Amino acid sequence: MWVTTLTLLTTEVFVTHANAPLTPEGRRRLAVLVVEQGWSLRRAAERFQCSPATVKRWADRYRAGLPLIGSCYRSGAFADALGDEVKHKWTRPYRPQTNGKVERFNRTLAVEWAYAKPYASEAERAAAYETWLHHYNHHRPHTGIGGQTPSARVHNVTGKYS
Repeated sequence: MWVTTLTLLTTEVFVTHANAPLTPEGRRRLAVLVVEQGWSLRRAAERFQCSPATVKRWADRYRAGLPLIGSCYRSGAFADALGDEVKHKWTRPYRPQTNGKVERFNRTLAVEWAYAKPYASEAERAAAYETWLHHYNHHRPHTGIGGQTPSARVHNVTGKYS
């Protein structure tokens, strides 16, 4: 990674190569400039060669007191939240097809279930999940598999092993 250090008055600024990710120290410096020194998101983004959305994400994490390491899915708290019933599976690196499928499912989940209607409580939303998932797998046609439902396409559906 190519690193350049610039000094502006008394402020040292960390700039990374455009294609390199920010290091943990670089993220901390970026967040400090925005949160404590009042830099605008755009100014910090230009200085650190990243998007304003990236700057906002790290500044928000810094404000909330969250770690700036970016590996929240490896934490013990995340494993505890999953519990013993759920296995955390990673997608294969450098495989955009797999990641695209996961992202598309997450989008469908948000639009058709989580935010499809206002729920009175999180318990009501959770209760609606089973019904929505059954509809998604057994009744909703999927364009990616020629208008079929997943249950029509996959023959070893849970509970129907033969």
